Amino acid sequence: MLKAIPFCLWATLAVLVSGECAAPGRTCDDVVSLLQQNVDFRPQKKEKAASPLVPDVAPTVEKAAVDGVEDAAAVAKPNSVLQEAGHAATKQTGKGLASETVTMLVGFAIFLVVLTLSKNIAGMLRRVMAVRSQSETAPAEANGGGSQRSSVFSSLSVVFLGIMYIAFSTAIIKYNKFLMDGRFPFAVNLTFGHQASGFVCLFLLYAVKPSLFKSLAGSATERRNDLDAKYVVRNMFPIGLFTSGTLVLSNLAYEFSSVAFLQMMKEANIVLVYLLSVIVGMELFNSLRARILLCLFLSTSLCVQGELSFDLHGFLIQGSSQLFESSKIVLQSVLLCAAAGKKWDPMSFNLMIQPVCASMIAIFLYLAMTCDFGIATATWADYAIWWPHLALNAVVALGLNLSICTFIANTSGVGFVVLGICKDVVIVCIDVLLSGTRISHLQIAAFSCQLFFVSCYSLFKLFPEPTETNDNQEKSKISDGKEGQKAESTS
Repeated sequence: MLKAIPFCLWATLAVLVSGECAAPGRTCDDVVSLLQQNVDFRPQKKEKAASPLVPDVAPTVEKAAVDGVEDAAAVAKPNSVLQEAGHAATKQTGKGLASETVTMLVGFAIFLVVLTLSKNIAGMLRRVMAVRSQSETAPAEANGGGSQRSSVFSSLSVVFLGIMYIAFSTAIIKYNKFLMDGRFPFAVNLTFGHQASGFVCLFLLYAVKPSLFKSLAGSATERRNDLDAKYVVRNMFPIGLFTSGTLVLSNLAYEFSSVAFLQMMKEANIVLVYLLSVIVGMELFNSLRARILLCLFLSTSLCVQGELSFDLHGFLIQGSSQLFESSKIVLQSVLLCAAAGKKWDPMSFNLMIQPVCASMIAIFLYLAMTCDFGIATATWADYAIWWPHLALNAVVALGLNLSICTFIANTSGVGFVVLGICKDVVIVCIDVLLSGTRISHLQIAAFSCQLFFVSCYSLFKLFPEPTETNDNQEKSKISDGKEGQKAESTS
């Protein structure tokens, strides 16, 4: 009993503190019963009302303590992204500085080479003006000025043919780009259509008016003797092979790169032709021409460097096409010049080479359709959809071939060089203005340099320096002597 007194006192005090006895009618028995029910009479801590002015940071601290690793990763991730962006910006800045440095060095090299060519260019211009003045005064003295009307008419006809040549060249390039840009992206089929339709039209033209094909004039016996199977296999087939590769690859490049960029790359064909001609012995190495072609090559490299939408596939395909074309030009000169003195006019040569090209492309097209070469070929459904455009495209290609043949027959080498430069300018300008192709300021400057050096090289070929003329005469005398010795030894 005495031991229970302290317990009862403690229970009574606890109930009093907790306010349980404040209720009316509560007795000691009620307190004892509450104790028996294990009621916690300890005072409960009242939750402090959150102040609207002071934020409660305890949950945040607790969450950060629990998810510390995840929060650290989340904080470190933006830092790593910023570091990577900084490294990329630094690398890009370094590339930009290196590109600008290379551009300045190449431009300075071109400037130095041009300084060494200034005297030669001035002499060439004097020779051109002298030849022009002689050609203008000679007809007037011979005819007494009575042929002015005919000369004006011939000049207008040449201008008209030149305009037609530029128009057909621009049209076929833009038309091929239009078809290859996702509409009819089958370069092999497109090239085969050009060659097959061109041969059919030229054959019909030969049947109607054979006098236009001067190299094929004569009796049937003479033509069979000149165009035997050995001659075709030895001369026409290699040329047809390189011609087919050139046409297929050049059309395929339109799928990846712009017309303006590809046209700028084509200006370097002269460099490849000269190098191959020197290798096979058709050209003598000339320091003057080598310097001009060096400047042309450097200008082309600046055009490639300044391309805003550079595509490696288009660059490699176009480079391969230019290598095929340069090899075709050199091979054509070597084989046809050595073919028993047989000379071909443009119409006759196209009539002979187009069936060869069409046959080779047809064989390659069959292999591409039966074997898995990774080259897309057209189906009959594609032809059914796009046949109106394909027919019109073939007509434009035939018009280009006829305009080239007609212009060459009615003008001189200077006129063809000037027209070729005008054609390049027109093609690039139309692609920029009408198609919206973006070119850089570096490409504009480099393309202008290309046109200048192409003009200089062509004019130096047509109006060589006196020392160069003497060297060529000596070379021809040596070659004539060797041929005479060979003829004597064979006889």
